[in-house]
Amino acid sequence: MQKIICSILLGIGLLACKKQDNTNQTSQKENTTFKNTSLSPQVANISSADLGSALNGSISGTTLYIKDGVEHLIISPTLFFNEPLIPAIHLVKKNNEWVYVNSYTGGAMGAGRDSELLDNNGTVVFADHGLELRQGTWPFGNIVIAKTNGDQLSWSTITTDRSFYHSVSTGDLNNDGLKDIIGLSMGTKGNWFDNLHPYIQQSNGTFQADRNLISYTNWLGAYGAGAVLIANVLGDTRPEVIRADYGINPAFPSPRYSFAIFSYSTQTGKYKFAKTPGVFGFATRNLGVTSIKAVDIDKDGDMDIALAYEGDQTNGIEIWTNNGNGDYVFSNQRLEYSFNDLQFREFEIVDADGDGWQDIVLNPSYGTLFKSANFGSAEVFLHNLIWKNAKGTFEKITKEQRLSFSQVPTYLKAFTINNKLKFIGIRGNLDGTLIITEINPVF
Repeated sequence: MQKIICSILLGIGLLACKKQDNTNQTSQKENTTFKNTSLSPQVANISSADLGSALNGSISGTTLYIKDGVEHLIISPTLFFNEPLIPAIHLVKKNNEWVYVNSYTGGAMGAGRDSELLDNNGTVVFADHGLELRQGTWPFGNIVIAKTNGDQLSWSTITTDRSFYHSVSTGDLNNDGLKDIIGLSMGTKGNWFDNLHPYIQQSNGTFQADRNLISYTNWLGAYGAGAVLIANVLGDTRPEVIRADYGINPAFPSPRYSFAIFSYSTQTGKYKFAKTPGVFGFATRNLGVTSIKAVDIDKDGDMDIALAYEGDQTNGIEIWTNNGNGDYVFSNQRLEYSFNDLQFREFEIVDADGDGWQDIVLNPSYGTLFKSANFGSAEVFLHNLIWKNAKGTFEKITKEQRLSFSQVPTYLKAFTINNKLKFIGIRGNLDGTLIITEINPVF
């Protein structure tokens, strides 16, 4: 997997920065508001420099959600290439101000790569792929769960075998009314032989591994994967499992990346391969899909597919349309950037401009189209982060929206809160301070 993004983020954390001087101020431009808050998390046995650097690498492990009307933010800091593991950081919004609550060693992850809400009660599932150490054996990671209890979190680990968990998705796989979990691993230890790891929720809230739930006997695509999604794309009574490619197996040497749909078989009681859109090649060498989402792009009543991918020096988004039966075709809609222009690995689906059509919002970490500099005083270019859905056809926003910062966020991550788009910016400084930038955009 490409490491350039992580090197850049960790490098930023080592730059000397003075403490934020505009804490809790609000600015407005083009009806978009933003607010900066400077906090000093108390994390035992972690140096200020390590904490600041690790905060700058936490984009994929940052999750914003609401529990009982209160906003919570979990940040999973990582040094990525080096130990130690950094405890998870938990913030809560009180009286419209972000407040540091606690740090949790039980939530320390090598690299929180993906997360998803399991329910509406503040239960968050994280996929941790573990540290990618420069020296020594990679320790790999787990699937962990954070449960919100008032202002506190309780953490648990549902996996028994550590793996390179790169993606996670939730859904009711066995129609018992409880959400289950599938983790996707890019490489495993223990007794797992396939890279989709299903965990079935039990009536007491625990999870049990089901190694036989997915059958690969009728599927020839024995190559790597980068993202998994549980979604009903066939329009039947049970969700499907969608597995998106990453990497090239020597047995399949031609440039080909695709996704496979596995559907439930009442005859076997397993999920088996149902269909794939076939070979396509958005990347030329050894990379692939980093995240995938299902959404009704064109309002025709079925679920289309949007996927993010990375190539050697590019990353982008592609749109695949569904004919209603899960037969997907490439729509010829592609948004692509060089790494120098704009780097992202994940995205969100949200009606960013309130016109009733679902847009695509990028989660950027680097690039001249994201911000004018990587530290110090700089501008952020919000308009470059939205791919507007113009009644089924995507287009870039041409009206510029630029925000100026005395200390620019290292990265932004998009969330849907109360049906509205919100960006959370994170910046860690050498003295261990954390700057939260909350942007409420209006496009």
